[in-house]
Amino acid sequence: MAVMKTFCGCCSTKTGVLTILGFNLLMYAGGIILSAFKLAYPDDVWVGDMEVPKECYKNSTSEFKDSWWCTSLNDAGTVENDVAIGKLVFDVVLLIFSIIAIYGTTSDKSCPILPAIIGEFVLWMTEFLIAVAVVLILTVYQPGDIDMTTSVSIALLLAIVLVFLLYLWLCLVSHFQILREIEGLGKDEVKVMQYPYDKEKGDPMDPLDPHYGDIPTDRTGISPPPEYSPPDDPPEIEDIHLDAKLE
Repeated sequence: MAVMKTFCGCCSTKTGVLTILGFNLLMYAGGIILSAFKLAYPDDVWVGDMEVPKECYKNSTSEFKDSWWCTSLNDAGTVENDVAIGKLVFDVVLLIFSIIAIYGTTSDKSCPILPAIIGEFVLWMTEFLIAVAVVLILTVYQPGDIDMTTSVSIALLLAIVLVFLLYLWLCLVSHFQILREIEGLGKDEVKVMQYPYDKEKGDPMDPLDPHYGDIPTDRTGISPPPEYSPPDDPPEIEDIHLDAKLE
């Protein structure tokens, strides 16, 4: 049974899926362009102007100086190149899956949508893990003396975004389930229509035959029905007296 019957309560899941996939095409195409631009100019650090927390200074006495997140911030150029390579590969794969899913949605086929469902779920899980890591850094390490109120606000904002993305993913799953149910009904109808004409199941000696074991009559499988032979001298209509009494 499908999780959702409508998308946003105002349109069908098919319209919702096409809208989501169309938006994803733009996002993945833009990500591919940005990743390619970054790899073409690897020396340009996009977050070079970002202020590094004082806990991550190389001459800092903080116990977090050698932590993994401080190392990532200090080596931003290398991290950006690695992220660009991974994002380029991931966006290309998801772009292909989205195109295949659009074909499956427009042609009402469920199987082409399945790769997009798997890819989108992997993407959501990646974003979920990144959000958890960010919240842990803000709440546990508190870089830049960030207060707890700001950390909680960021955590709530990330939770709202993740729930919305999960809702979009459920729309894909729901339309996939609806198409599978429709395809299943079609297969059942085909089986019912083909069963009486199946020679193997129609064999009287086959235990799968619905009439196997019935008591045969004189003509069952032995002789054809009798042929009608007209009389040699059929009466004329004038010779038939309807008012005459039967003898």
